[in-house]
Amino acid sequence: MTVEVSGARCPSCGYSPEDNPLYIPEHTFRIEKLLQSNEPSNDNEENAFRKFVIDGQSQIDYLECRINRVKETALEETKLAVAEHKRMLNPVKRLPSEVLGHIFLHEVGLEVDAAEYFSSASHSLNLKTLPWVYGYVCSFWKAVSISTPLLWTRVKVLKSLTGGSRTASALALLSLYVARSDSLPLTIYMDISENDLSSSSDSSKTVGASSLSALLLTQSRRSLYLAEGQGVLSTAMLFSQDSFPSLKNLQVQELSGRSKRFSITVTAPSLTSWSSIGDVSASSIRVKLSNKLCSQITEYSVSQASASDVWSIVKKLPHLKKLRVRELKPENPRIEFDSFQPLLLRAPGELFLEQSSYEMSGVGIFVASIVCPAVEALAVKSTRPFSEAIQKLEKRSSFNLKRIDVTACTGIFTLMNSVPLEILTIRGIGETSDYDPFLSLQDVLSHLKPEGHRQSRSNVTVPDISSEKLASSPTGSPQEDLSAQREAVVDLSSSISPSSSAKMEDSQSAVPFPNLRRLELHLSSSAIWENCDIMEEVLTCIVARSLGDSGGEYDSITPREVSISAPDDQAKKTLTHRGRDEMLERGVKVEIAGL
Repeated sequence: MTVEVSGARCPSCGYSPEDNPLYIPEHTFRIEKLLQSNEPSNDNEENAFRKFVIDGQSQIDYLECRINRVKETALEETKLAVAEHKRMLNPVKRLPSEVLGHIFLHEVGLEVDAAEYFSSASHSLNLKTLPWVYGYVCSFWKAVSISTPLLWTRVKVLKSLTGGSRTASALALLSLYVARSDSLPLTIYMDISENDLSSSSDSSKTVGASSLSALLLTQSRRSLYLAEGQGVLSTAMLFSQDSFPSLKNLQVQELSGRSKRFSITVTAPSLTSWSSIGDVSASSIRVKLSNKLCSQITEYSVSQASASDVWSIVKKLPHLKKLRVRELKPENPRIEFDSFQPLLLRAPGELFLEQSSYEMSGVGIFVASIVCPAVEALAVKSTRPFSEAIQKLEKRSSFNLKRIDVTACTGIFTLMNSVPLEILTIRGIGETSDYDPFLSLQDVLSHLKPEGHRQSRSNVTVPDISSEKLASSPTGSPQEDLSAQREAVVDLSSSISPSSSAKMEDSQSAVPFPNLRRLELHLSSSAIWENCDIMEEVLTCIVARSLGDSGGEYDSITPREVSISAPDDQAKKTLTHRGRDEMLERGVKVEIAGL
């Protein structure tokens, strides 16, 4: 039998059985003589030597190529083997179950506020999201995730999960999800309304929605947060007048457009926070709280409602500490408010106002109708000037603010009583606006400098929204003719009466916000900052605030903490800026974050 050997070369080293080794002549006496003398070789010897050199050089190149290929292959194989062994030695594989469980809890975002979490989180039955995916890694991870019930305490259910064959699988997954939470308090978000529970157009969806609601309502005695449609509340009231004994936060989406209207009285002895979205006056279902429950509420958040509705609800909350008012609708001009009814925010009171749309009449009327002397923290987010309304609110309330968080467009940079203020946050510096009085960083910081260090701004007119104009407008909207609006007060202290001014501390007239501890500046990423030396502007402000004081050179420097949020390229420049080092030498803590 004849065996034929293939001439194919080895892919690793290039060897082939058909390769013949190069014959190397022996060192004869003749070769030794030619090597050790200057005697020339004859023609035959020269031809033989030349042929050997050519063949030998070719063989050298061939062998070097094979050697390199062998080395590369061996190198890659060794690297791969080492990497595999490193993976087998990965310390994550030997993490104690308690440590791994804490890592899981951090990743699912339990430290994030529930309302913020649910606004972006997928529904809880999505097997491609946390915490389900932990079980796909390995059996150990799966066991840890199952044995960590806190992972499964935030439940979000959407009405899109119901209907047809999806209902059965949704019920099975939801039952498993809730079971893994053990007996811990739940945070539940249910996007299932009364319409979904009584729809006649799709019976399968109605059955599915009812089934999911019923399953979650069996856990209502351990709910801490509930954000849902009112249909679920009405179903719960059929079971018990005390269906939510552990409920702490209730968020309700008001419904409109239905002829049928009815009310639900909620009984939740642990409820302290209430949020409503939508106009309660036009809602088909009204959620009512008893007087006793109203006295428990310390936090209230409302959006997309009218000022009169907000005002009427807030009057019923005597122990309110935090009030968040967002995106109020234009007010009915026929609605009349009692003048200056007190809104008591128990210290430390917090007032948050947000209006991103052009229409400012709703929030303007609301602010003009309240008095809140106990407020210590004020936040205003708007694209329109609002300093005049806040100035009047301060005059009525005589509050002592410790924290202010505003957008630059509002123009709220000074107070009649600026001594108590400790934290000042200014956002949206440099953002494009229809009104452009306070967009530059230099303008913003000028209000923090002593009066003698401020650069004058001539002919700056700021259209503002006063409560009188809002109330007199037929539609409750700002006047179209902006030229008819009076010039806004850029510096609130410039319009203070002599009697009020006399009550101020001498240090306040010299240095605005003399007790300012922390200054946060958030620069817009959409603005162009190439011609602005951010750190130099901030340093100039710090130095100006420290000049002329009677204490030590750096003893009275305020603020002691500066936080700057800027586009990445500008943030990198500030990190290496000499001004940062100088502020650190002065004892000022500097934080820089890139956008």
